[in-house]
Amino acid sequence: MQSNDYHWPEYFPENVPCDSAVPAMGVAYRLVNSFPPSSEDFQMYRDENKGFSPSKEYKKFAYGVSFWDSKHAVQKIIDRYPSPEQFGSKLIAEVNFKADLGMMVVDQPSKNHISLWKQVGQCPSKCECKEVT
Repeated sequence: MQSNDYHWPEYFPENVPCDSAVPAMGVAYRLVNSFPPSSEDFQMYRDENKGFSPSKEYKKFAYGVSFWDSKHAVQKIIDRYPSPEQFGSKLIAEVNFKADLGMMVVDQPSKNHISLWKQVGQCPSKCECKEVT
């Protein structure tokens, strides 16, 4: 599948998803508020971080949902920001992506962060999810 095979939200700017994006596939990890996760647990970066104003170069990522490629990568993020206000009682969800969900790209330079652009009517909460302990 290619980007034009999907139905993207009208508010997505031009070039979102980016040219290097591929159909969502594989397993990814995300911090969620509850289990099973709801659609509220899979908001775009710009909706989760209302005051954030990305540079032109990174604007495309603000329309994506952030994931990581391993439980270890998520744990490193939690350890980096240990205050309860940051992640509090969030849980780690393992999500098994499926191609009709949307498109994804592994961000540089970390190579552990994944941006997922959801197509209209799709949400990772509809995918197979399991809690990671």
